[in-house]
Amino acid sequence: MRHRLEFLDFLRFVAAFAVLLQHGGEKLSPFFREISYNYFQFGVFGVTVFFLCSGFIIPVSLEKHGSLKKFWIGRIFRLFPLYYVSLIATLALISLGLMADPFPSLKVILWNTTMLMRLVGQPCILGLYWTLSLEMVFYLIVSGLFILRMLSKTVVIAVGALLFCFAFGVIAVKVLHFAEKGWGTAFYLATMFTGSVIFKHYDKKISTRTLLTILGLAMCILVANTYANLYGRPNNPEDLGIFSFVPVTSALVSAYLLFMLGYFFRNKSFNPVFLRLGVVSYSLYLTQGLIFKTVPQIPGQPVLTFVMWIALIVGISFITYRYIEYPFLQLGKTLTSKKQTPIPGILASSEAGVNARNEK
Repeated sequence: MRHRLEFLDFLRFVAAFAVLLQHGGEKLSPFFREISYNYFQFGVFGVTVFFLCSGFIIPVSLEKHGSLKKFWIGRIFRLFPLYYVSLIATLALISLGLMADPFPSLKVILWNTTMLMRLVGQPCILGLYWTLSLEMVFYLIVSGLFILRMLSKTVVIAVGALLFCFAFGVIAVKVLHFAEKGWGTAFYLATMFTGSVIFKHYDKKISTRTLLTILGLAMCILVANTYANLYGRPNNPEDLGIFSFVPVTSALVSAYLLFMLGYFFRNKSFNPVFLRLGVVSYSLYLTQGLIFKTVPQIPGQPVLTFVMWIALIVGISFITYRYIEYPFLQLGKTLTSKKQTPIPGILASSEAGVNARNEK
């Protein structure tokens, strides 16, 4: 009997639309900006769910490939074709004066082509690229652990990442004043490794007690970091809650809770429309930046404007998935398929954007 594990695609859908809601709502609604600033940061929530999904799937993908070469071929063909289309389109729109951003230097452009710009302190040409840069750092760390034959020590790695997050974000930043920022990046990386622990529970390699212990540790360190770095901090309303204790903490905690809720109901069926939108979530994520920056609002019609933006983003995303993402996904699978024995359903969900399955 083959059972569809659909929760990952459903969570990707929720994450993508949370980010869409943040970027669209903050442009159109003073009420939404008030909520974002004071209570809940939808963008932080969305990207945290994305990072948990990546942590759940990426390390096992490398383990089952058993080859760094195959892993990186799969990742490159998964991420870079659509990313380069987005990057070229952004540069073209800036050149034509359709986007207000200044044209970047050659150095910035070259670093952006690697997705490693954040690692070397270079700006992202399109702001939302920062999550892709952090994902690339995660892949590099996972690759290093694979070379050292430590990738299977998931619990130890996750605990180490969380403790480092506490040491850096609380002790180094706030006590020793060793650094002014970076705790958020440290926590997002620890979040990905926490996602890997959840997969180990799915794979019956660790107990529920161990999983709950890691999640409890993550929650404690999450609150410790946000409290130390954000509580009582004077904030600019234009930051829309990105540097505010309550909206960031509530978003991070909610992302963990949603992921675990989806995981708890992993054997349930989800609406196929949501699943299909989850499959094209990468296109949704990259397309939105261009639409929100170039398509003007309908005067006096914020709701209609938002509907128009979403319709354009979804429509274009299905096209880019069909003609860019999917063909390159298939090519990557062809290049890495020889002598490959994937976990049924897990690599399928990660690499091809289809629903994961678990043999029973």
